[in-house]
Amino acid sequence: MEKKEIIEGILYMLQGATSKFDGRRYKYLQILDFLKANNVIVNNLREIIKEIEDKGLIEERHFGKEHDDRVDYSIEQKGIDLIKNKRNELRNKWKLQY
Repeated sequence: MEKKEIIEGILYMLQGATSKFDGRRYKYLQILDFLKANNVIVNNLREIIKEIEDKGLIEERHFGKEHDDRVDYSIEQKGIDLIKNKRNELRNKWKLQY
């Protein structure tokens, strides 16, 4: 699967099942589980996440006593805008229950 498709899948997951952002945040392992449930194996997921964060499509948030303690991700408006016209296609391609 091409990286562009993986990025769209991650954005679709982060946005949620409806076209309205549900505000939910996901941890790295949840994103990895989502991809595995969709039969996608990615060896460089951290690099892909960093790339889409650098593009302003997602936000990484650190919390806990130490900043490395916990990290989660959520979609930004720019990411929502990128996939808004592809929702039906993405719904047919990616399953959100994992």
